[in-house]
Amino acid sequence: MPATTNLKPLIDALAETLNRQVAAHEQLAETLTRQREAMARGDARLMHGLAKLQRETLQQIQTLDQLRARTAQKLTGFLDPDATEPLRLAELADRLPEPDRGRLRVLRTRLTDQVESARRTTAVNHTAAASLANHVGCILQNVQHRRSGGSAYAPSGRSAALRVPGGLSLSA
Repeated sequence: MPATTNLKPLIDALAETLNRQVAAHEQLAETLTRQREAMARGDARLMHGLAKLQRETLQQIQTLDQLRARTAQKLTGFLDPDATEPLRLAELADRLPEPDRGRLRVLRTRLTDQVESARRTTAVNHTAAASLANHVGCILQNVQHRRSGGSAYAPSGRSAALRVPGGLSLSA
């Protein structure tokens, strides 16, 4: 293994990039949470602003990911000159002495946790958006029905049943 002092700038650069990736994913998670809250309140202006912030954060994450990949490639070249592909973060960490091994392992775990958290929040937001779109579609259908002479809501405040020829009743 090459002297650790020769690798120190690359190891430090990789650690800094991982720290920045963790921070960017934390920002993404916060933005996604705020989007879900804005959706629940129906705050279209805030949702629009948060969508812009989300795009910017995702661009930053992509740039950092490319930087991480390039740095890992360089580090791989020092640690395993015969490698045909860059080593994965876990493999890179395993080939380093302490304390760098532990530092990279911790950062890798933090990044993995943040990525998974963002994926879960994105899935929840997707479900909420689909539900909201379905709800708005039903409202528009009821409004259209009311404009055509029907009543959108019964006196009880619930959606009125739609009557179709032949006596069949469909609930709106």
